[in-house]
Amino acid sequence: MSEINHGSNMHEHYKRGWVTEIFPKHQSDKPGQRKSRRGVKSIVRLGSKVENIRNHRPDIFIDKGPVTWLDGSGRPLDSLLYDAAANGIDCRGTYDLVALNHYPLRSLGSYLVKMFRGDVVVNDKQVSQRYWRTRNKHDTFTVTFQENQIAKALSYYEKLISDAKLLALHKKSCVNHEDRIKKLLKIPDFITRKEWIFAEAWK
Repeated sequence: MSEINHGSNMHEHYKRGWVTEIFPKHQSDKPGQRKSRRGVKSIVRLGSKVENIRNHRPDIFIDKGPVTWLDGSGRPLDSLLYDAAANGIDCRGTYDLVALNHYPLRSLGSYLVKMFRGDVVVNDKQVSQRYWRTRNKHDTFTVTFQENQIAKALSYYEKLISDAKLLALHKKSCVNHEDRIKKLLKIPDFITRKEWIFAEAWK
């Protein structure tokens, strides 16, 4: 399924809460050709033809018989099957049945933490200016979550936070995130990146 990236929604500071509520605006699901390539995520039926599961897509043994690979509109998709290096596709027309609401940036502060940690897909690679610029889109607003989905999510959340130990760990992770942001904002490289964002790629 193709990603729909939700931008920072012009939130500079980290805020605790549901990303679906804090960052509702996103990039268009009907881009022009020039901006049509987007990342994918995959739902995989495990079996002997699956060699490996990665962040975006599986690796497939193409010599073990035919594989059915569909896009988010249910159409056959071959490009990922024959290009093991590809993690994205032309997203035009791929959102009819399913889409992935993706929150890669969140606030500017959270992005700086992501920059500090590094790329989760490519080892020893820092999250770049381009990563922010291409994903900080918040010119479109659509409601794609159904009421029953929201109710079910809230029900699971209430169940999880009723566990005192788990709730304490969650709060501690939030504090650690807030503390990390404060520390990064004292380091020249991160100050420079923040200034670049405000000057070149905030709105």
